[in-house]
Amino acid sequence: DDCKEVEYKERGINPITGEPKEDEIICYFDFESTTDNGKHRAYLVVFKTDQMDTPRCIEGKFCGKRMLQEVSRLHDYKPIRFIAHNAIICKSGFLC
Repeated sequence: DDCKEVEYKERGINPITGEPKEDEIICYFDFESTTDNGKHRAYLVVFKTDQMDTPRCIEGKFCGKRMLQEVSRLHDYKPIRFIAHNAIICKSGFLC
């Protein structure tokens, strides 16, 4: 019972002004992976930002890197908060 669900605010807060970061993009994503040879290797990522109408899938060896590049490019390189599916945080402050 040392883990709990993470709660997210709609937008990040600018540490200088204390105002919400209106230009921040929120991207929700989930990976599918294989555990061949005892290592997790991603082969698919599904993602959707709060600015997109439909989710997008990217398959292949470098799907994570390609997702980061595509989300940045699609949203004109604005600040992005990435939120993973099933993300939980432990009392230690680290993702479990």
